[in-house]
Amino acid sequence: MYDLGEVIGAILVWIILILIAVFLFRKIAAALSRERKKMSLKSLEKIEKLAHLKNTGAISDSEYETEKAKLIGS
Repeated sequence: MYDLGEVIGAILVWIILILIAVFLFRKIAAALSRERKKMSLKSLEKIEKLAHLKNTGAISDSEYETEKAKLIGS
């Protein structure tokens, strides 16, 4: 059969590997979340600039709606 020490050692190795994987996944998920937040703030700033251009008459309503749809992704 298997030695109890070997079994416990193998289980500990698997636990450590799983903990490392979870830690790395959380770091990657947090980085992606920060990146999405940055992108959404940039999109909001661009939409605000487009709204200002529309209000000053620099671009038409249809141009505004087209560019806004591109930024929003619809």
